[in-house]
Parts: sequence; structure tokens; C-alpha cells
Amino acid sequence: MRTVPLAAAAALLFLAVPAHAQEKRVDFYDPSSRRVGHAVIESQSGRVDFYDARSRRTGYGKTEDGRWERFDLRSRRAGGRGPEPRHDP
Repeated sequence: MRTVPLAAAAALLFLAVPAHAQEKRVDFYDPSSRRVGHAVIESQSGRVDFYDARSRRTGYGKTEDGRWERFDLRSRRAGGRGPEPRHDP
């Protein structure tokens, strides 16, 4: 009977791995090559979480079709939108 809980736990671990594999971490550096923070991007939903150099969450955002929006923890726009679409003449 102990094999059932072990099998269930193994199945949960197996199913949980693909969700974590969809996240991508991007590190940010200053001009002196010191790490100043990072972002975790969830590619499926487009959600982005921003962190400082001590891994404290500083904001969140959304990315879609190469454009992004960033907000602070109080849901105020931080850093604006970017990049704007390019219009060639």
C-alpha cells in the first residue's frame, strides 16, 4: 500500500517540471559589470517578475509581441512601455 503514495508523489514531481522549465531568467548588470537585478519571464503567459540584486521582488510586468509594460509593487507604471513599434518611411 505504500507504493501508491510514492507513485503519486513521483507523478506530481514529473508533472511539475515542465511548468518550471517554461520560465527564463534574465540577469541585469550595470556598466561596471556588477549584477543589479534579474527578471523571471514566464513564456507561456508573458508575465515578468523583476528582482533587485538581493533577490527582493521590485515589480512585475507583461510582455507580448516584443513589447512590455512594467509596474512597481503598488501597481503604478514604472519604466513606461517599450519598445515602440518601428515605422519605416
